[in-house]
Amino acid sequence: MIMDELAWNQLREALGALAREQRFALDEVKLQGALLTVTGGQAVALTPELAEQVCLQAGWVGARSLPKPLRERLPLLVLSRSHGWGMLTQGLHGDEWLLELPGQQAMHVGAADLACVLRLLPPDAGAVGAVTNFEGELKKGLKSFRGPISESILASVMVNLLAVVVSFFSMQVYDKVIPTRSTETLVALLGGVLMLILFEWLMKWARSKVMDRAVVGLDIRLGREIFERLLSVRLDQMPASVGSLASQLRGYEQVRSFYTASTLFALVDVPAAVIFLLVISWIASPLMAVVPLVLGVAALVVGLAFRRKVQRMAAEGQREVNMKTGMLVETVEGAETIKSTHGGWMFLSKWIDLCNKTIFNDLKMRHTSDSLQYFMASMQQFSFVLLISLGAVLVIEGVITQGGLIACSILGGRILSAVMMLPSLMVQHAHARVAMNGVEGLYKLETDTTPGVQPLTPSVLRGNYLLEDVSFAYGKAPPAVAIKRLVVSPGERIGILGTVGSGKSTLLRMVAGLYRPTEGRVLIDGLDVSHVARETMSRHVCYVQQDHRLFEGTLRQNLLIGLPNPGDDAIKAAMMQTGLLDQVASHPMGLDLPISEGGRGLSGGQKQLLVFTRMVLAQPKVMLLDEPTASMDGGTEMRCLNALVSPQLASSTLLLVTHKPSVLSVVNRVLVVSRGQIVMDGPRDAVLAQLSQNSQAQADSASKRPAQMAVANAVVEV
Repeated sequence: MIMDELAWNQLREALGALAREQRFALDEVKLQGALLTVTGGQAVALTPELAEQVCLQAGWVGARSLPKPLRERLPLLVLSRSHGWGMLTQGLHGDEWLLELPGQQAMHVGAADLACVLRLLPPDAGAVGAVTNFEGELKKGLKSFRGPISESILASVMVNLLAVVVSFFSMQVYDKVIPTRSTETLVALLGGVLMLILFEWLMKWARSKVMDRAVVGLDIRLGREIFERLLSVRLDQMPASVGSLASQLRGYEQVRSFYTASTLFALVDVPAAVIFLLVISWIASPLMAVVPLVLGVAALVVGLAFRRKVQRMAAEGQREVNMKTGMLVETVEGAETIKSTHGGWMFLSKWIDLCNKTIFNDLKMRHTSDSLQYFMASMQQFSFVLLISLGAVLVIEGVITQGGLIACSILGGRILSAVMMLPSLMVQHAHARVAMNGVEGLYKLETDTTPGVQPLTPSVLRGNYLLEDVSFAYGKAPPAVAIKRLVVSPGERIGILGTVGSGKSTLLRMVAGLYRPTEGRVLIDGLDVSHVARETMSRHVCYVQQDHRLFEGTLRQNLLIGLPNPGDDAIKAAMMQTGLLDQVASHPMGLDLPISEGGRGLSGGQKQLLVFTRMVLAQPKVMLLDEPTASMDGGTEMRCLNALVSPQLASSTLLLVTHKPSVLSVVNRVLVVSRGQIVMDGPRDAVLAQLSQNSQAQADSASKRPAQMAVANAVVEV
């Protein structure tokens, strides 16, 4: 079936119905991106295999094509030859099934009419949030690539076995070929060894390719998991320093590198060293095997001693590197303020101090690492000399042959090389542990939904809010918001007034589900906001903050962030409604106008206009607006306010924070917030009249105060 626009819409609606049936929070934007990724944006035939890929990328954890529908596997996603994409929800008599189609009444279909039957597995409640730390994600990722890792281990075992063959070749040459001067035997042995060397090269090349595949796949998986975790962190849990967080998250590559290297060492090099020791004992004497064994114990002790020291220095260095990264990001973002206030000298001084600390720490780290390498190199040379000397004594005594000594020296060298890796791996473990602790900090932050609980995915949110005994505090500070009770009815239009820092923005963030109350709870349509899936909240509740950030890309991309593409006609209508079309039409690139990171080059009013237009496009059921027109001119502001009362948004619930009296024309109820508490609540005109009376009373009191002070001063002078 060729996926034209009609078929795509039908599949999207069928998947949405199936997700609701399975209580799975489906992100429509993610679904659209999955289809574009799989099909390449072309009108291709959507085979069952491609449909499985689409569903997996859209968020289902499993997708399997079935030869025929099974009652115990319902509900199922199916493609009917007669009716298109739909969902089977019930088995009837015989091969008859109940097919539910988007926007139509359910109908009966036969199994022969079904061209494709897919069973989709959503993430269940036990799986959601089951892995709550980075180490668990890493082990899960390594387990998923156990096939390539096993192949690499097999190749490494073959390579190590070839080392035994080379040692036997040397022994045969010294013991058999040279004494007998048998050229034919030498040629035969040489031919066999050359073939084995070629085979060894092929094994190493294959191992490299297989490990590259595993490492790349693991990197992609971990990068996706970490970024998804970052996106799921609740807003009030975000660290204060963005740069430090970014520096910490980069550490996962170091952790992955250590785990892959240590896995191969533990599963390949250690068993190979044991085999080599047994071969040495068999060829020569168990006494010769004691030498590398003692070195291994010494290397383990030295590695443990250095690991603690390196881990302590790595932790100190990581903190300083995080501070440097955070300061660098802060300086770039605040360059305009730094230049306008001539504060560069202060930042330069702080930067120099941080650089000095990191350089000194790096120097100590390098000295420690060099000392370890020098010590282990000396130990390796000492062990090799001791091994040869002991072997020479055994040759003199006739215990082993000269060829046996050469073979033991070759095998001993392989053992010593593996032993030399042990302290280095333990130092890497110290660095990896520090890096892992940094990434683990992300997993300790609370997410939008409770781990282990399947989030709710209601089809509609009307904006019926109830806040009871709600308070919120930033850290250990006093509560920024403390509300006994607040009820918002669906479709109600509420304006929120208050002085600077009174808690208005914090209140909106709690209502949007971005902040979780310290005490109490926020309900929307009878559901706890923290129990509703983030995708569902974002789809039905539009929150426009004061300092909205734009992202690098085009104007179209910023306009459609988080929205399924509604088509150019809908975009044009929304831009005409808000007045953005006039500004877009004046630029030769139109909607493809490049936007720099953070929206640099655009005025505050232009940024607000773009964000407001996006909200009009989304047509949400709930609008939470925080000073949405603060930087707009009067004409643009009026067009945006008219959009709020347009037929598309007239029935939506509105909570509007503002300091502009003109904006209150679109609300019918006003809340006044002071020190985090609601001090006034009522109809707009009544509250504004009361505020006007209070303001007049304060003005009269202030005008009388100078006269009273003059009389008091006169009395004092008398």
